[in-house]
Amino acid sequence: MRQILLSISLFAIVSCGGGGGGGGGGPSTPTPTYTVGGTVSGLTSGTLVLKNNNGDDLTINANSTSFTFATALASGAAYAVTVGTQPSGQTCSVNKGTGTESSANVTNINVTCSSKTYTVGGTVSGLNASGLVLIDGTNTVSISSGVTSFEFSSMKSTGGTYQVSIQSKPSTQTCSISNASGTVTTQSIMNIAISCVNNPIFVMYDETGNGILANSGTVITNDEVYFQLFFNDPVIVNSGTPTLGLNSGGIAYYEVGSNLETQYLPVTCLPNNDYTATSLTCLGYMRFKYTVASSDSSADLAISSINLNGSSIRNSSGGILDNSIIPTKNPQRSAYLKVN
Repeated sequence: MRQILLSISLFAIVSCGGGGGGGGGGPSTPTPTYTVGGTVSGLTSGTLVLKNNNGDDLTINANSTSFTFATALASGAAYAVTVGTQPSGQTCSVNKGTGTESSANVTNINVTCSSKTYTVGGTVSGLNASGLVLIDGTNTVSISSGVTSFEFSSMKSTGGTYQVSIQSKPSTQTCSISNASGTVTTQSIMNIAISCVNNPIFVMYDETGNGILANSGTVITNDEVYFQLFFNDPVIVNSGTPTLGLNSGGIAYYEVGSNLETQYLPVTCLPNNDYTATSLTCLGYMRFKYTVASSDSSADLAISSINLNGSSIRNSSGGILDNSIIPTKNPQRSAYLKVN
């Protein structure tokens, strides 16, 4: 009996594993984690800050092409990459920025950056006619009568330059520009100012002098003829001495105008030599003197051209005389001088 009990005891000790390896008392295996990252394109200035799950801020410098967040995530964890801070002068967007970790690093998030663009434009005042066109490089904008602001359709990036000028203007107005050039920073340019004023309008002329009565008569060598030009506004002659070219071959020289002489004004004018038209009061005046030369000859003496000779003819608002219209106007009356 004693021998049997001893055998049972030895079997129990061996069964309890008192000295061997095998069983569950060792350290646990760590859970695998995976990184979140991707590529960056177009980042040329400033610094970009990305966030993952609204934290784990990652600063990316200009010209970087890839990124990886410092904090790795376990398989099954969600990620959401967003832009925390945009770089100066650029806008960046995230593509494929959200998802769930599987069992590999995330490397397919794309961040694309591009330069911000800004409008170039400004204000317009006094424009009451069509024909105003502005140009900046190769870009143009047409501005209609009555419009008070403008913008070019093309945008400028930060650091881009602009040089706006007047390509064409209304035939009846003079337009000037201020704040026309500069460099775009981080906001739209809207301080370019266009100001337009009405030009003085030439209404008619008449002729007086030796042997002339009511714009008709005969003049001879050394006779003096005066061409009196009338305008709807006062006109001011600055610098130089304008002259009139005549169809006789002679030249009439400027003597006096409404900025120097007012005794002839105001005067009633009949526009375009039309007695049926409503008369108006002319406030501008210029007088030219013509001395007949022996070689001059014309059956109907008339103005053929005006030459500024360095002068500027403007009204009190700064509008410039369109001198091309002067030769198209007939004298106030239908009879002409005979030059022999």
